[in-house]
Amino acid sequence: MERDLTISNNGLGGLRFNLTTETFDGRLLKVGEAPRDITNIPEPSGYRKIEGSKDPDSEEPYFPPVILDQGGPDTFGHEWIDSDEPGGPSVDWIDISGVGTPVYLSDDDYEGPISIGFSFPFYENNYSTLYIGSNGVLTFGSGNTEWVNTGIPNSSQPNNFIAMYWDDLRPPSGGNIYYYYDSTNSRFIVSFVGVPFYYFGGGTGSTTLEAVLYPSGDIYLNYGTMNGGNQGLSDGTIGIENINASDGLQIVYNASYVHSNLSIHISAGKWLTVTPSGGSVPGSGGSLVAT
Repeated sequence: MERDLTISNNGLGGLRFNLTTETFDGRLLKVGEAPRDITNIPEPSGYRKIEGSKDPDSEEPYFPPVILDQGGPDTFGHEWIDSDEPGGPSVDWIDISGVGTPVYLSDDDYEGPISIGFSFPFYENNYSTLYIGSNGVLTFGSGNTEWVNTGIPNSSQPNNFIAMYWDDLRPPSGGNIYYYYDSTNSRFIVSFVGVPFYYFGGGTGSTTLEAVLYPSGDIYLNYGTMNGGNQGLSDGTIGIENINASDGLQIVYNASYVHSNLSIHISAGKWLTVTPSGGSVPGSGGSLVAT
């Protein structure tokens, strides 16, 4: 959306001006200045075998526990804050088990395209449909079955996603998956309820989590009972990534962070730009139009 701003000068001398932009949440930036990245992504603590993996020789990096309860922005302007932080969202769980459409997925599978019910702005594009992946990832544009989670951003597939809790999950072994367009509250909800982890030779632990999408681009991630079992809860990825992996917001990757009864709010990017950002307007009725 574009708006014109007319700067007029009825004085005798020239008027010099410089414009700044301000996000809707009050943070002030100079025109053209990139958002400051306050997310601290540490170096890996080391590498470990992936216990119970489909590939017994596979290894993954692991990281120190995430102790922050908020972070960002990414380049586009997304930030996150959780319910453990003062000023964060309240712990919430929206039960759609009685009204939602069930989704039946095999191991490393996806369902879609599924209508969201509205145009959802996500990074540089808007989407009316999405895909639900069995490994805790929602994707836009196409489905994905990748079971090995990565950090964010990462050029390997998938891209253009919301990672609710991206890990090797196995819906055929139990639990339920639902989606629901809540027209009354103008939101789209995807819920995983009691979906277990994949664990070769048998294992314990399951995930109960959901993503709530709004037409504003805001995303809420809610976590019910997160039972790590012998899998643990330090092997997943939570965050978002754009279509070409040039931008992303990582909340956690292969580190202790998520727990039961947690909610995360990922706020949509709300940057303003203006052209030109500065200049001069001659006196005696001169004017200039900025966009």
